[in-house]
Amino acid sequence: MRTALKAPLRNLVRAFEILAWVSFFAFATVFFGLRYWLLPNIENYRADIVAKVSRSIGLPVKIGEITTDWQGLRPRLSTVDVRVYDSSGREALVLPAVENVIGWRSPFFGELRSHSFVIDRPKLAVRRDASGDIYVAGIRISGDKGEGKVTDWILSQSEIVVRDAEIEWLDEKRKAPPLKLSALNFRLRNDGDEHAAGLTARPPAELGTGLDVRARLEGESVRDFAKWNGRFFAEFGYTDLAGWRPWLDYPVDVRRGEGALRLWATLAEGKLSQATADVALANVWARLGRDLPPLEISDVHGRVFGSETVRGYEFGVRGLALARPKAQAMNSTSFQASYQPASGTTLVPRGSVSANLIELGPLVQLAEFLPFPPDLRGLLAE
Repeated sequence: MRTALKAPLRNLVRAFEILAWVSFFAFATVFFGLRYWLLPNIENYRADIVAKVSRSIGLPVKIGEITTDWQGLRPRLSTVDVRVYDSSGREALVLPAVENVIGWRSPFFGELRSHSFVIDRPKLAVRRDASGDIYVAGIRISGDKGEGKVTDWILSQSEIVVRDAEIEWLDEKRKAPPLKLSALNFRLRNDGDEHAAGLTARPPAELGTGLDVRARLEGESVRDFAKWNGRFFAEFGYTDLAGWRPWLDYPVDVRRGEGALRLWATLAEGKLSQATADVALANVWARLGRDLPPLEISDVHGRVFGSETVRGYEFGVRGLALARPKAQAMNSTSFQASYQPASGTTLVPRGSVSANLIELGPLVQLAEFLPFPPDLRGLLAE
């Protein structure tokens, strides 16, 4: 019996040995072919490379110069004067320098897949037209006719880095003036449907000192954003809150305010479901509800949070200190409130408040400015 088993087992081991040697020599052939034949003569294949890149992003591309070297075992292509044209043949983007470390997985996907893709000092415009479609350097990336293939190709690369960019944002839908961001650095890392991104930039001096945005998201295609989930973080240095109103929609009406701000937000099925903010602001004028009077604050610092629930929403504060003109100051206060509007199953609105530390006097005075239901205001007054 042992003798009968030895022969098949020996043959199996021999087959695996042959397969390993064949794989080794196949890889060695490709590797040395690239190193000593293809890459040193890369200029002879410029047309083929340009055609491959154009097919990958779905847009015409021209490349001024290509040089090659190696990053470890991966070939690296450095290109100068890269120009991308939109579907109408217009020059949409000029990249002074691009460094592309090619991933070995490219042949398996039949398209260019980068291990890292680095762009230095690009200058481009991002625009939203009156109908809501977004264009990056003249290339439409949203809307029913958007060239979503470009964005999906970006999300399929392992890493994309943009260094020292200048971006101009023009929002025709909001009829806002151009917004210019300088010293912009961006990094995007993709692993299947998981995406991690970070961005730092310097806004105009009158708006603030700087911003830092990070995100971790899960999603397959931007053309199906309703299925995306994830978390965002944004930090603003000294910021003029009202100054950003032409380009941003705040969850409340903010007309005045300055200071520092940190935001955390959760995205669920393409919609904002939860948000938390650490604030240190002064000279604030805000309206927290459509039917509420404006709230003026001399100074406020602490944490504010809110989330959408199945039947309504929850909101609260933690360690919040607040001072208002001609009103009693509210020292470090923490509370959480929930509100359920009237619906088919609930004939009247419902609300509740819980607190570990709260000053009722200042809160009662503040309640008329907060989105509390009337019966809750009455309960607080009692």
